[in-house]
Parts: sequence; C-alpha cells; structure tokens
Amino acid sequence: MKPIYQIIRKISFNEEIENDKVQLTPCNNGYIARNAGPFKGQVPIADYSSINREGYIYQQKVLYKLDYSNITYQLLVGDRCCPYSCSFCRISKNTESIKEASQVANEMIALHRQYGCRNFSLICNEMNPSRSYAAEFVDTLLSYDNHLNWFCYLRPNNLSADELLAIKKAGCVLIRFGVESGSQRILDSMNKKLYVSEIEQILADSHKAGIWNHINIMTGYLYESQDDINETISFLRKNRGYIDSIRVNPFFIPIGSPIHLNPQEFNIEIVEETSSHIVFHQRDISWEEKKKQISHATSQVLAECKRLGIGYAGILPNLVCTSLCHFGQKEQGKIWLRENHNYLWEPVSPDTAKWKLAHPENPSVEINPWEKIYGQRGENYQTRIDHEIHSNP
Repeated sequence: MKPIYQIIRKISFNEEIENDKVQLTPCNNGYIARNAGPFKGQVPIADYSSINREGYIYQQKVLYKLDYSNITYQLLVGDRCCPYSCSFCRISKNTESIKEASQVANEMIALHRQYGCRNFSLICNEMNPSRSYAAEFVDTLLSYDNHLNWFCYLRPNNLSADELLAIKKAGCVLIRFGVESGSQRILDSMNKKLYVSEIEQILADSHKAGIWNHINIMTGYLYESQDDINETISFLRKNRGYIDSIRVNPFFIPIGSPIHLNPQEFNIEIVEETSSHIVFHQRDISWEEKKKQISHATSQVLAECKRLGIGYAGILPNLVCTSLCHFGQKEQGKIWLRENHNYLWEPVSPDTAKWKLAHPENPSVEINPWEKIYGQRGENYQTRIDHEIHSNP
C-alpha cells in the first residue's frame, strides 16, 4: 500500500514522482508516466489455461469468413521510444528505456516454443529507430528454425531493397508507414525528417518484396494549404500501385506533444483543453474555420482514395495478416478480402470497419466517421463517441 499512498500524496501536492520503475511528471491535465532507468523486462510468463482458445478461433473463423486455424495474434510491446521529435507526437523521446531488439525477437521465439504462438502484432513506435536495431531484430528471427509472422510500424527512411527483402524473409507480413503527407513542405513543418522521394522508393521496394504497405496520411495539419492537399493527392496517384491500404487521420493535437507544449512555436493559440481534445486558433483562422478545413481536406483525400481503388483494409491489420498468411502471398489475399470484406474499399473509419466485421447483419451503422473527428482525439488516442454513432436508414 505504501507506493499507492505515495502516489496519492504526491499528486495532491502536484509533485514529481520517481522511483526505480516509474516517473510521473505533472502536466496541465494530470501526469505523464514514463519508465525510469534501463528496461529490465524478462521473457513474459503467460498462462493461457483459462482461455477458451478453440472457442475464440471458431468465433474468428465466423467473423473473418475464413476456415483457417492459425488465426490468433499475440500483442507484444517492443518499445515506446523514438529518437525523432515529430511535432504532433506525444511519444517521441518520452523515455530512454527500450528493449533490446534481440530481446523482442527472443520473446517471440520463447512464446512460440512454450505456447505455439506464431503470429505477432508488435506494439511500438517503429521497429527501426535505427538501422542497426532493425537489423539485430531481423537477424535474431532469421536465426530461429521456425517461421513467425508479424506486423509493425516502420519509418519510411533508411530502408534499402535488400533490407526490406530480409524483413519479409524474417516473417513481416504488413508494414504500417507513418507517411503523413505527400507535401515536402508539410513534412518539414512536422519535423518528420522524411523525404517524399525516399518514401516513394521504399514503398516500391517493399511492394516488390511482397509486403502489404499500409500508410497513414494526416489531413488538415497546421497551415496546410490546398496546394499541400493537391501534392498529397498527386503522391497517392503516383504510388497507387505500391499502396495496399491507407488510414486517413484528421489532424488533432495530442496532449503532451511538442505542439501542445510549445504552441507559440507553431503560431497557434490554445483556447481549451480537455482530456480528449484541444481547441485552438491558427494565426489566420478560428477553430470553427479550422474544423471545416480539416473536414474538407479529409473528404478530398478519402474521395481520391476511393477513386484510385486504394482501400482501407489495413485498419483491420489482424484480418489482413491472417488472409495473407493463409493464401501465402499478397495479391491473392487482397482478392479474397475484396470478395469477402468489400466494405474495406469504402471510406469507412476504423470504428465503422470493426462494427461491419462484427455485425454483418446490420451494415448501415457508422461510428466516428473520419470527416467528423477533427481535433477530437486526445491523450489516450481514442476517438470520442459522445454522439458519433449513427444508423443510416
């Protein structure tokens, strides 16, 4: 009880809390939790004895419409540290604690040996915070005498064609790339340290390697112009053959991000903060006008994706990866997905896609449509659902 008492007492007096395991730092709306000191985690001790695995697999087969038993995915936290400082990211450099790449791979191997786990969702920023980190992770998996499947985030830079082939050989099925924009001006404004030409080459190389490319695009970023939106649309047109799916993220300011902590540097004025979103004015337009601009930019990108035939299947990555593993290669898996889950080629939000997967008998429900969640996602990265559930007649 002593640690709980200390936390309550420290919070009451708005003091910083730190011990050998965790550090809590006061912020405007509460505390930010960080790991303190080097990571000392061990291979996880799991207990699946109380889980009805057969029942779960049966349920997934029904939902996926796929008779495939190797349908479960284990979540595995790789790291929550990134050496970059993107303006909108609340994770960047928030801790110096990070698992060694070989440890992440060895945890996967240990879970396979002990429980037969073969498929993994790597929950992290990116598995390539550095080139050497990614290489160590891949080499460890390649040294194992069994094939494991996994998907993750990767930064779309410093990845050669040979490295992507090795990543594929090591079991990578799907990569989620934080592209964010096809406008170099916007990427520079975001402090992404990414370059459009390099992104395009990596998408082409990973496509050739047989990896499913899922990209994130942010719409309505600070001071984004129509020219910037047009450049993003041109990027999508140029690379449509290499992009397998997309997630469109209407801009919002996360709690604890560089924009939130230093709004004056980004020429904005924060006028309201809640636990779920931040209201702000740009120098040139009000919040009400900014919401319209974000919504308009989002609608344009969504419409172009639909016109180009770029789907949204990667917003259900477990479904995508299961189909790819079952069929053995990307194109056949994509054909099956379009035939059995064609709603994923409509401009549906992630929450709507989950509903349609679980409730095919009632496909008219729409939850958190992308055009309407502008600025409304906050510190826990969850969408607001106050009044965003609709049933279309």
